[in-house]
Amino acid sequence: MLTPPCEMIAFKDHVNVTLRPEITQASWSDVENFGANVRTELENRNSPACVVDLSPLTYMGSSIVALIVRVWKVVESRGGKMVVVCPHPGVIEVIKLAGLDKLWVLVPELTTAQKKLGVKPSAVLVAQAAPLNVSSAASAPTSSTKTERASSPSLGVLYFTLGAITALAALIVVLVIVSRQ
Repeated sequence: MLTPPCEMIAFKDHVNVTLRPEITQASWSDVENFGANVRTELENRNSPACVVDLSPLTYMGSSIVALIVRVWKVVESRGGKMVVVCPHPGVIEVIKLAGLDKLWVLVPELTTAQKKLGVKPSAVLVAQAAPLNVSSAASAPTSSTKTERASSPSLGVLYFTLGAITALAALIVVLVIVSRQ
């Protein structure tokens, strides 16, 4: 059985959203449908607390940034708090280039995120959204393959360039979303 590319677990005191590398293989409509489920869960809470766990990611494209921005906007509009778990330097760089590090609390691990939100890691599970199914996820490279590829200097430059382009695209997405409000 394949690991789903994204997952939402709704606890009594917070919502945990995990995004995995396979999400890059998902269509925009699948990502948007998942995001709609997360936003609906958050909209049904007073002052929602949300952890967005990006720790499995080594790359983040504009669709992922747009998804997180939309989640953040719901949390903010409901007077809640959101913390982003983000240990990978490449993902952090995309967030910083888009200027989102000034809006989001970034932490390196899940337990730190839960402490920042003031939630208990052992909170009672109240609901779980259906994970996003992506048929092409089986063809996605494993994390060890990505690590081996990233160690090559020329691929490092390529990844940095792609990250910078993605950050610019993400910034444009953020500006469009914010300007519509």
